[in-house]
Amino acid sequence: MSLPVKCFQVDELQVRTYNSEPEMSEDAAKIAEEYIVQCLQQRDKIALLLATGKSQLKFLDNLISFGGIDWSSIIIFNLTSSTTGQLVFRSQLC
Repeated sequence: MSLPVKCFQVDELQVRTYNSEPEMSEDAAKIAEEYIVQCLQQRDKIALLLATGKSQLKFLDNLISFGGIDWSSIIIFNLTSSTTGQLVFRSQLC
């Protein structure tokens, strides 16, 4: 797992900085995976709201490739922006 080069807190926000985007996306995916697995231990089904776009691809690739998540127990809502700038939610049952 990639480790941040610097950690600090601003109000309630935990901030982590990294040497590279791949390191950041790997660590973010690992943190998300741990939280998702913890939620699945408490509930039969959970829902996730995932952003899309090029900036999210490496994070999502890592999240999937770690292999620790039972995706069949997750409802995914896809957050995209439409041409009018409004937020659009698309639901997908995995």
